[in-house]
Amino acid sequence: MVFGKSGATGRRSPWRVVGREVLALARQAMLLHRDLPEQLPASIEAGEHVVVLLHGLFATAGVLRPLRRELEERASAKTASMSYAPGPGVAELARRLGALIARLPIDARIHLVGHSMGGIVSRWFVQEQGGDPRIVQTIALAAPFYGTRHARLMFGPAGRDIAPESPLLRRLRRSAAWCGVPHISLAATHDADFVRGCADRVLLLQAGRIAGEAPGVAE
Repeated sequence: MVFGKSGATGRRSPWRVVGREVLALARQAMLLHRDLPEQLPASIEAGEHVVVLLHGLFATAGVLRPLRRELEERASAKTASMSYAPGPGVAELARRLGALIARLPIDARIHLVGHSMGGIVSRWFVQEQGGDPRIVQTIALAAPFYGTRHARLMFGPAGRDIAPESPLLRRLRRSAAWCGVPHISLAATHDADFVRGCADRVLLLQAGRIAGEAPGVAE
């Protein structure tokens, strides 16, 4: 047996995993105060790609700042984002998303990328609120399309919307098959069933890399 980084059985040491999680939370806490107002590109050329980022519960657009930087530097994409406080439901946040998108140029090519509840909001906007013809695709990062038991910690519309088997999530999964906007879900390998509800494709991640793909499932 080999001990050390990988632990006694070749798996990642639990202490190493805990350490990485603590470090990630610390980095997130340092970014919470950033980007609270809406963030829009200073200028957009005709046909340019704009990635609109939506954060998850108990966060702000600031926590997605590193991702915005990577998209702008590596993919040469423009980015936009908005922040929201915990509490409002999915439909209300989708309405706010629509207002932000309406401020983007008419010839922009828009990609919606949402983490956790942000992924649900983006699909609700596309599937249930008319969407926008400029939207090329939606991508969800660990979005709980089958709900989460942690919803019980939330009061108000947000908690009801993301509870397991909530009417809103059932409706969203059922309407996915008739939506013409492609959707990709990304999640850890053990969360494939948790995220696949609205996805055409599910990419499985392990140690920060794509480890495989699972079929998407739409009811």
